[in-house]
Amino acid sequence: MPQVGPRSLYFDVTGDLRTEKVKLPSCIKSSKTGALPNSQFYEVEDPVRRRVHTVSVTGGDQDHVESLRGFELLPPQVSFGVLQEGCTYIYSVLLKNVGIDSCRYKIKQPPPSTGLRVLYQPGPVAAGMNTVLDVEIFAVAVGVVGESGSGHVGHHVEIVTETDILYLPVTANILSNFVTPVTLAYKQALHH
Repeated sequence: MPQVGPRSLYFDVTGDLRTEKVKLPSCIKSSKTGALPNSQFYEVEDPVRRRVHTVSVTGGDQDHVESLRGFELLPPQVSFGVLQEGCTYIYSVLLKNVGIDSCRYKIKQPPPSTGLRVLYQPGPVAAGMNTVLDVEIFAVAVGVVGESGSGHVGHHVEIVTETDILYLPVTANILSNFVTPVTLAYKQALHH
């Protein structure tokens, strides 16, 4: 028997022996962080979907084969850093199909007030291949009172795939036209 300590999975919080296994959330079991299962697909489309019947998946249990489907975001989050108001910036993200068959996806565009837009080519992505998502931001200093200051933009871009719903966190700090990075650093140095 393995070494059993006070924080072992064999015991519950009261110190009693567990009667059943610890149930882990699906987001921990998955290699895709922040991904939620697309329940609508599993209820409506999955039962009538054509399956892959290649040698690599023959004989495997169906649960294992289903875990071999889906997308992965590289990088998993986008941070634009400090931007100048009135300029447009683009950051490229790879959406990689880590599954064994082709999959489709669609992106829910962020609201126009964020200044964000995702540029992409719609269509299926073959197994092992990737597609480029260009996250574009038109820098608008949201939340600035008066002529100068800095604003912050933060949004989770929703990517709906056949198997999962992925969220791509996007953040940016935007300086108004009257504040340059040099004057901002000078003001911060005065306060410290």
